[in-house]
Amino acid sequence: MAQRKQHDAFNFILPKTKFNAEEALRILLESDNKGSFESEEEFSSSSESNYTESDSDSDIEAHEQQAHLNVDCNEMSSAGVAQTNKRKKVENMQYSWSNDEILGCCANYEFTGTPGVHPDITTFEPHQLFEFFVTDEICDYIVEQTNLYALQSLKEKQLKPKSKFKMRTPVTRDEIRIYIGLILYRGINWKPTYELYHKTNVIYATPVVRKVIKYDRFRLIDTFFYFVDNSNLEESDLKCAKIKPIHDYLFTLFRKVYVPQRNIAIDESLLLWKGRLSWK
Repeated sequence: MAQRKQHDAFNFILPKTKFNAEEALRILLESDNKGSFESEEEFSSSSESNYTESDSDSDIEAHEQQAHLNVDCNEMSSAGVAQTNKRKKVENMQYSWSNDEILGCCANYEFTGTPGVHPDITTFEPHQLFEFFVTDEICDYIVEQTNLYALQSLKEKQLKPKSKFKMRTPVTRDEIRIYIGLILYRGINWKPTYELYHKTNVIYATPVVRKVIKYDRFRLIDTFFYFVDNSNLEESDLKCAKIKPIHDYLFTLFRKVYVPQRNIAIDESLLLWKGRLSWK
């Protein structure tokens, strides 16, 4: 019974911190309870064994966390050494470039094209070069779609008695060529509005334009100039669907006219237009 009381008193006095034998003996002697140990050595061995048996859960958890921390530090140290060695190895590497390595990605494909322009357009007259790209085929397609769009648009409108749209007649292949030619001509001889090209004033006069087409006719063609049938378009079509037929035609034609060399480099910085266009 006396031993049990001494044991309880010892557990009550001893904090949850590990002490050495001298500190534990001093705490015990300063307490009101008297111990039954005969010597300091007996107390030392007893207190150490008692503490070992009565370690709290928090102490055990602390020891485990410390062990995990030591393992993590060792792993980080090993990873750092490996990373340093890898960086040194990369810095010491020597590169020797060759054409075989650069062209290795396309070495399995046979280049059968004949580079250059086909046919030789260096001898073409300006009108021949224009007709080479603005062919009868594409002009007839634009004529068909322009006349169709004009009928669809005017059918939904209630025209005034003196409306200029009532004077509209179906556009022809030659008129489409003239219209495209004047658009290109405006890039050389630029004026703020199309109307100025048809003025008779000597300051603005452009006689050649007045000779080939009247202003009212030019405006009618410009209003209904179209590339696709709207009735065949769906909401799911791409935003560029209205110009896709012309785009595909020109894309195919350009590939026929010019064949690049086998090894080419494309500099996108040459495209100076920086506007916002979702499908560009």
